[in-house]
Amino acid sequence: MADQVDPEGLDTATTVAKNSASMLVVALLTRGTGLIVAVLVARYLGAAALGTYAVVMGMMLLVEAIAPFGQRYVVIREVARERSRLLAYWLNTSLTTAAFSVLLAGLLILFIHLAGYDPSIRPSVYVVSLSLPVAGLYLIAQAVLQGMERMEYLAIAALLGQVLGLLALWILLEAGLGVVAAFWANGLSLLAGFIVLAWAIVRHGREHWASRDLRLDLDLNRATLRVSFPFAVQQFLSLALTRATVIILPLLLAMEAVGIFDAADRIRQTSAMIIPMITMATLPTLSRKFLVNRERSEALVERVLKFLLILSLPFVILTAITADQIIPLFYGAGYQASVPLFRIVVWAQVFFVVDEALRQHMMASNNEVPMVRRGAISLLASILLTLGLASVSGLVGAAWAVVLTRALNLALDAQFVIKGGFRIRFMGTVGKPALCAILSGAVAFLLRHQVLPVPLGCGLVTYVGLLLLLGTFSRSELLLMRQLPGRFWKRTEG
Repeated sequence: MADQVDPEGLDTATTVAKNSASMLVVALLTRGTGLIVAVLVARYLGAAALGTYAVVMGMMLLVEAIAPFGQRYVVIREVARERSRLLAYWLNTSLTTAAFSVLLAGLLILFIHLAGYDPSIRPSVYVVSLSLPVAGLYLIAQAVLQGMERMEYLAIAALLGQVLGLLALWILLEAGLGVVAAFWANGLSLLAGFIVLAWAIVRHGREHWASRDLRLDLDLNRATLRVSFPFAVQQFLSLALTRATVIILPLLLAMEAVGIFDAADRIRQTSAMIIPMITMATLPTLSRKFLVNRERSEALVERVLKFLLILSLPFVILTAITADQIIPLFYGAGYQASVPLFRIVVWAQVFFVVDEALRQHMMASNNEVPMVRRGAISLLASILLTLGLASVSGLVGAAWAVVLTRALNLALDAQFVIKGGFRIRFMGTVGKPALCAILSGAVAFLLRHQVLPVPLGCGLVTYVGLLLLLGTFSRSELLLMRQLPGRFWKRTEG
């Protein structure tokens, strides 16, 4: 019947919901803590210190992400498909990741000395370099548990790590260490999290282990690195695309100006970095389904895209309207110059969300190699746009460079996916959520001079009401949402 949910679809939705909820908790903890640290730096150490924090953090996230050399995606995909090789993949990819991390640490130190950055960033970079091997091992352990679909342990590790990190940060700030305290605290957080993840892998993966896997497997390493190379390049290009502007700006503008830009962009970056963690939760399911039923795989991508747009569009529109209240609320007085910048860069979020959903489809369907070419084009465009527009128009030009780069990246990926036969039902997936967000934004705009909870609250209530009124969710989706909580808790308990 039309109002029944396919049992297989309910099982898939339950698994994805459980995994996505765990990854959302991880993202909120890690990125939320990062935002808290940035706010503390901005309020107590000033815009120049925030600029230093932003530049080093940008470099740190870039090298941490590429340290596993793309093996994270291979581990997720292969462990999801073949649990019997879990131990072999974990040990061998951990060894190669540790080796790459040491190499990257040396290259990072060399880079900041040769590129002409302000010497004030060097102590923080040294600390980042010391903690890089731990960060790489942490990411590999995350990937193993994602492939096992035991992502609740990622949330536990993140909670413990972030609590210890914040406690260490408070102690070190009280000791007068300044900005470098944030990076010592981050290293401690990663170490604590890795210990939790390693324990979880041992606990739940032992039944799949074989004694033959307790050795270095050069053939497996070569095969994994050969497959992971496109992922590694794509990961570098993707992260560089995200961080290029803030890494380039200190070469053009004073560190205080970089801090003003980061204050505007950090809120968007924090929310943007949550998106890949949620979409990666669908990768194990997509990887399996693409092998047996491409149509179901594409339907899942479309549903994930719809969900992400429903969450992201009101965030973009409502925060843009109320930015003149949000920025001072976070950073205090002295950051009014960040308000117009935020109202520009936040629109990059729309392009980013759509692109992330398409990227999961491409990775699940083994199309990572073409992603590299498009990523290289987008990164080159980002560098040229930032250098050109920031040189002419300062921080406003840099903000527009972020938005234009994201639009270009989406256009390139969408062209490839559509050419491969993937189609989206535009009105149901994109049109109705966008219309609801625009109309709720109009309500918030009329109330923009009221205290912040009024425009935000009225805008959100209007948005939810319009989603239901316009029939944004199909009957099967509504039935699925009613049945999902019970199945979700049963799966969690199991």
